[in-house]
Amino acid sequence: MAEEFKSPESCECVGFERVPLYVAMKHATLSHMVRTGSTLYEAQAAAEHKSPRSTQLYAKLGPVSPALSFKRKR
Repeated sequence: MAEEFKSPESCECVGFERVPLYVAMKHATLSHMVRTGSTLYEAQAAAEHKSPRSTQLYAKLGPVSPALSFKRKR
């Protein structure tokens, strides 16, 4: 069974529920994959989703702009 993120001070006091660590890491990994150019098909295969509908929530994610593309104001 996946471990839960246990920080009542930082989660429950602001109204968030505890999320199993496995679920949070899987979501973060799939989000990163899609934002860095992987296809939804590749994300679906990595997540072992049987249905493409499970992976569709990542379709709305756009690519991440590299931090170096932002210019500092002087």
